[in-house]
Formats: sequence, C-alpha cells, structure tokens
Amino acid sequence: MVVVGWNALGSTLVAAVGEFSPPGSSVEIAYDPALFEAEEIQVPGSTDLDIKLSPSPRLSWELAHVDYSRVTSIVLLGYVRGLTAGEADSRTLLALMLLRKALQARTGPAPRVIVELRDADNVDLARLSGADDYIVSDAIAGRLMAQLAEQPELRPVFLALYAPTGPSRRLVTAESLGLARTGTFGEVVTVTQAVGMLAIGWRPASGGNPILAPEVSRTIDLDPEDQIIVID
Repeated sequence: MVVVGWNALGSTLVAAVGEFSPPGSSVEIAYDPALFEAEEIQVPGSTDLDIKLSPSPRLSWELAHVDYSRVTSIVLLGYVRGLTAGEADSRTLLALMLLRKALQARTGPAPRVIVELRDADNVDLARLSGADDYIVSDAIAGRLMAQLAEQPELRPVFLALYAPTGPSRRLVTAESLGLARTGTFGEVVTVTQAVGMLAIGWRPASGGNPILAPEVSRTIDLDPEDQIIVID
C-alpha cells in the first residue's frame, strides 16, 4: 500500500493494515516535508510491515520508483495541519487527477485508489476524478455525534464497533457465501448469522455506492463478485 499525505488517521490505517496483511507486506508513506518532519510520522512499531517514509514536496509525486506488481492500494489522506478543509481537499483532488493520469499510462492491473476528503460537498468531484472509494472524515464525525445526541443508548455500540479490539468490518463475496442468486436481504442476514457474521449491506462489484441497512424484505439480485458487508 502507498499512502500519499498524512494526518492522525494514517497511524490507525497503518495499524489496521499491519494487523491483517500477510508477511512481506509493505507501506510507503509519501508526505510533504513542509508540513511534517519525518519524526512526526507516527506509525506502529509492533507490526511486521516494511514501512518506508518518502518526503514528497511536489503534488506530482514521482511514481517511477513504485513497483506496481506489488501495490494493491493507494490512499490519499487529506492534510489537516496548515490548510483549511477547502485547501486540503483541493490539494487532494489535484493529486488524485495527477495520479490517475500516471496510472493510465501504465500497463497491468491498476491499484485501488482511496481518497479521504474533509468536506462532504467534494465527494462528487472525487468520483469524477476517478476515486474508487472515499472517506469523508468530517461527515462521519458529524453524523456520529448527531445520532448519539438523538439516541444516547447507542454509545456502547459505537464504542465496541470502533474499539481497536472490537468487531471487524469486512467484505465477503456473495459467491463464497452461496448467495449469488436472487433473494431478500433477510435471507442474506440469515445465511451470514449461521456462520457467525452480521450482514449490514452489500456492495455491487460493478461499482457504485454500498447499500447499507436495507429493509430485510428488500429483494436483491447478487452476482458472484458482489460483496456482502459484514461485521464479525
């Protein structure tokens, strides 16, 4: 994995990657030395990841040295220090466009590109610029606080879900669960519960947004590569 940009989320991200990655995995962190010193890039020392720090003051970030036969994901993190939300997202989106241009000039499978934005209003721009996935940090925090204000009894649930040792969220193909067929979401929930997981939605392999918390009576047509979103 390659991480371009840095903020507090980076440490959590690298820790999670280290927990679930196979031996020999690596993370390269390209950061702006005008905003961070190398000593400030706090990464977990307990993982088996090979971690490389690459000072990168230019938005065009040189990609020639990256071994694309190994890179599976590129994450663009929004800068928080020294930039407003608008400035950070403008920088991130420009980096995304330059990255996509560079990737199009290369052969072989393209790595998945995940983009963090600080302003939810910029999500459509990220989609148009070629992001495969995106994270809206401010929007997530705002919705979480609003829901807790309305339903404070959910606090233990959120604490358990987001705890470092809490349940994990992952994607499982419909084919691996024997769900590549037409049925209701209630049937999906029943099948996943039988193997110790809780289905909370699905993600079409053809692209588009994940569908979360649908009605159990909703009829869905799952292809083999569609992904069920589960908690286990």
